[in-house]
Amino acid sequence: MNRAVESYFFDCKPIKKEQTDKILNILKDSNSYLTHHGELLTIYEPPLFNLYIDRNSMRRVSYVFIFQDNIDHCALFQSVREFALRNNIELYKFPKGTSKDIRKICNKKTNVNIIATFEDDPITVEIKKMFRL
Repeated sequence: MNRAVESYFFDCKPIKKEQTDKILNILKDSNSYLTHHGELLTIYEPPLFNLYIDRNSMRRVSYVFIFQDNIDHCALFQSVREFALRNNIELYKFPKGTSKDIRKICNKKTNVNIIATFEDDPITVEIKKMFRL
């Protein structure tokens, strides 16, 4: 079952260990990112009582990082994957064991499901530079 779930994420680009360390250092310097899939979905999806969203004024998400430790939760990451495809967001997968480090950086006591960075943030610019190298 686990192999089937992991193969479903064929378009999640894996991150190497040295890239992971650089991303963790970048995230330490900022707190301007999302750490839960519910936060991510509410940015793009209108609430039921307000069906109009001005797409030009909302913040765009550039990258979504998921954790290999949490891929077992198929329904959660299936929705994130489809969301990323629909909104042209790049989806990356951290190696196993990264979620504990992220939890310390984010000062969270519970699990961090995702890390999503905004297009207009300085940390996104640094991450883009790192992926170009």
